[in-house]
Amino acid sequence: MRLATLLRLTAIGVAIMCWLDPQSTIAPQPPIVVDAAIVRSARDARPARDGSSLTVLDLARQTAAGLGRRLGAAGTVRVHEVAEGLSLPCDATQPCLVLTDGAPVVIPPDRKGPLYFASVGEPLTNNVEARELAAAPAHLDGQAVARVTLSGRGLQGRNTRIRMRDGSAIVGEAVHTWSADGDVTVDVPWWPVSGGTRQLVAEARTDESDVTPLDDDVAATVDVSAGRWPVVAIERRPSWGSTFIRRALEDDRRFELLARTDVAPGISVASNPNLLGARQLDRARVVIAGAPDALTSEDVARLDGFVRRRGGAVVLVADRPLHGPVTKLLVHSWRERIDPSAVAAGPLRGTEWLIAAGVTPLDHVWAEAPHGPSVVSAPLGAGVVLVSGALDAWRHRGEDGVFERFWQATIAALAGGVSEPVDVRVARGTPEDGGEVEVSVRARSLSEVKSWHVAATRTCDLGEPVAIRLWPGDAAGAFYGRVPLGTRTGCQIAASVDGLGQGTAAIGGGAAHGSSQRWTRAEVASIAARTSGAVVTDGDIEPVVRAWLGARGPERRPETRHPMRSWWWLIPFAGCLAGEWWLRRRAGLR
Repeated sequence: MRLATLLRLTAIGVAIMCWLDPQSTIAPQPPIVVDAAIVRSARDARPARDGSSLTVLDLARQTAAGLGRRLGAAGTVRVHEVAEGLSLPCDATQPCLVLTDGAPVVIPPDRKGPLYFASVGEPLTNNVEARELAAAPAHLDGQAVARVTLSGRGLQGRNTRIRMRDGSAIVGEAVHTWSADGDVTVDVPWWPVSGGTRQLVAEARTDESDVTPLDDDVAATVDVSAGRWPVVAIERRPSWGSTFIRRALEDDRRFELLARTDVAPGISVASNPNLLGARQLDRARVVIAGAPDALTSEDVARLDGFVRRRGGAVVLVADRPLHGPVTKLLVHSWRERIDPSAVAAGPLRGTEWLIAAGVTPLDHVWAEAPHGPSVVSAPLGAGVVLVSGALDAWRHRGEDGVFERFWQATIAALAGGVSEPVDVRVARGTPEDGGEVEVSVRARSLSEVKSWHVAATRTCDLGEPVAIRLWPGDAAGAFYGRVPLGTRTGCQIAASVDGLGQGTAAIGGGAAHGSSQRWTRAEVASIAARTSGAVVTDGDIEPVVRAWLGARGPERRPETRHPMRSWWWLIPFAGCLAGEWWLRRRAGLR
């Protein structure tokens, strides 16, 4: 009977505690909420490692699942799968782990939380991987050069043939012979077959079959111009260097050359007397300034606006040390060097040089003499300034045409990198997701504009143009809008600005993002460093887990709890009453 009494008292105690409803305050550590994004690409089905049956996608999913098990009750992992080239789906403020074999995603500009990257898979033995294709804007009437980055392992002595395709047409080819494992960059010459926005595919094929062909191709889009590029050549006094450059451009159908040479005070030879006017500079892509030390302050001010605001390219062809107003356009300091006999700087030869000091990785060295860089371009504002320090290269140009071809290729590269006065670009999104793309329109003019009159349309599937609503951007002449595409393909965006012209951009089959491009190790490390993240491998995600757990800090949030409000207390309450009743009945009591 003592047990029956104890059960009765326990049931009464539970009932009294539920009626009193006591509360307690605790301060547990807040749970971790993190995201894991698996980047999907056409290479998901290739083996993750030598001799493994797991594919890259299988390994990425397995790693994400292991991350959740490692955190356990300390947090929650939300796993997303996103196609390459699309926007990262992670929460903007929470930590995010990106699992990728190099396929990129778009990092949203409002991203504030740390980004961690886990490289999925390893390089395969006896395999070539095409990692990146970089193709600068080209012209229909000239040869272009694309740079293909390959990664190989176990291929010493074997040849990899790289073919450039534009649709079904083979437009270029090159061969690389492997001497060691690692990454190599191969320049592949190619010839455009049509103007407009084209999609190039680089196919890397080795003498013997690879372990897998799924990573042998890489694609990118390139703009091919069919019209002539406007180039302005101006000399405030006659200069042999710029004269021979001008003659080389006159024989090239890619350029529309307008020139002016001042032969004496008040006397000039010009195709247009006002070549540095605002309207003419709005059209121009490149301005070649011979004898730059003779430029006036007004000339330099106009060229400065052309580079910084218009985004154009200025080529300063020096024939003596630079001084005067033109020094405002110089990014580097230049020293003079004279050699007793001609030496080479790339394809150029000469005895008199200007050598640049303070060249940075942001600059591009076109020709380097034994004493240092002599033809260097540097970014300035929205454009670029190239200085040629080969003072007497025109004397040693020879009859093989190397001098002419160098300057034709250099001016073509600069002109191709300068956008139209009305620049239309697809900023984010691809048509594969059935959603929208974001289009930006940038009007660049040296004229003073008080109000912009801009109109944009979208044309898809050879249908009728549909107007796009544009909103002002963050700078004068900048506009943006969102364009619904759905499942449409072959779309073109056209925008026009009164008094300035029209620009277009094509969207089709993922071309807007240059599909199949790969992130380099340096790019991934840079993104992780900017967001206070880290780079790990799929086999060692422990540093990421430790970083997440350590980031919680000592902060605790007090929580008020009512333990007696749980329905689980019904079980001991009913059990005690039932046990007490059974014992009393067994003893013959009521």
